[in-house]
Amino acid sequence: MSNHSNGFSQLNILEMFWVLLPIALVVSGGVLGGECDSAAVMFNVRIFNGTGTTLYKFLASSFVIVGAIVSYVVPASVLVGFVPGLAPKP
Repeated sequence: MSNHSNGFSQLNILEMFWVLLPIALVVSGGVLGGECDSAAVMFNVRIFNGTGTTLYKFLASSFVIVGAIVSYVVPASVLVGFVPGLAPKP
């Protein structure tokens, strides 16, 4: 039996909520949102399990979340703009 933790067991409930916040991209973004989400969650777990002040951890994690949103919105916008029929009809 391995003695390694998954990284989540060391987080308190507020940190756990903040780390998993990008999961909303999966609901709204499908596969592309899921890819951005999984990367953001992975980075956030590493940030919160690392050293640093609580303020630093939340600020760094905020930048990761914003980066995940941008890395979803930009390719999605390009796809909708260039692939006919992808944009919803008004």
